[in-house]
Amino acid sequence: MRILRKIWTVLNSRERRKLILLLVLDNCIGIMDIASLAVLLFIINFYAQPEKTASYSWLPGWLLDRNSLTLVSSFLVLFLV
Repeated sequence: MRILRKIWTVLNSRERRKLILLLVLDNCIGIMDIASLAVLLFIINFYAQPEKTASYSWLPGWLLDRNSLTLVSSFLVLFLV
């Protein structure tokens, strides 16, 4: 914590704003990374346990087809963006 205070005193106001922005964006990226891992686990569970179809009733019908790769490809597109 003392290191952060020393850094804060050295920076001017423009650099402080940029530091705050970078810290916020870094935390947002970390949260999105954890969320994407949770979605990936959901997708793996979706294809690994086909008997639990009833619990995924909130998904649209075109995503519930286990023979289609639509769910995986949509995840990859969203992850790459």
